[in-house]
Amino acid sequence: MTIDATKINREEQDRRAKLVRDAFRSNAQEGLKPNPACQPVFDAFIAGEIELPR
Repeated sequence: MTIDATKINREEQDRRAKLVRDAFRSNAQEGLKPNPACQPVFDAFIAGEIELPR
């Protein structure tokens, strides 16, 4: 689902960035390494260009 990125304020972007960082840390604890090809998806989520399904 795409959304209007102008509706994502700085606070929400910071919250989303923390979610991504936490996921990276969790994966690292399990010995997993991030795939650089996935970074554009994470960036789009943080920017509010895409939304997680609920």
